[in-house]
Amino acid sequence: MALSVLGALTGSEDFTLNGQSVTASEFLGAVGVPFATLAVLSFLIGYSIWKERAWSRWVIVAFWADEIALELGLALGLGDAFSVSQALISGSFPLLLSAWYLFGKENVVEYYRGLEIRKRAGHASVGDA
Repeated sequence: MALSVLGALTGSEDFTLNGQSVTASEFLGAVGVPFATLAVLSFLIGYSIWKERAWSRWVIVAFWADEIALELGLALGLGDAFSVSQALISGSFPLLLSAWYLFGKENVVEYYRGLEIRKRAGHASVGDA
């Protein structure tokens, strides 16, 4: 994703959207912001999991929501109901699965609760010193 945006910015690639050749500026206009957002969210997911941040699960859900928005935007560009419904169905499954796993599965909820407690305890001990 990030490389596609970088390639479009430098004009070093050929692009197609919905099977049609487009210029780099047309590509960026159509998918540049969602691709850049997905790239930033991917970085934040990696960082937040690596550093065990409690907000990582929100970023994961935001990634899948942005993925649905991108798929819907491309499907709406095709202008047929089948593509829109296919985008909703294929995008909703990972969103719902990750939301259930991150916010509904007991051991995962406990893990994130522990991260939040550790964070508060760390702030309390800094303030007490």
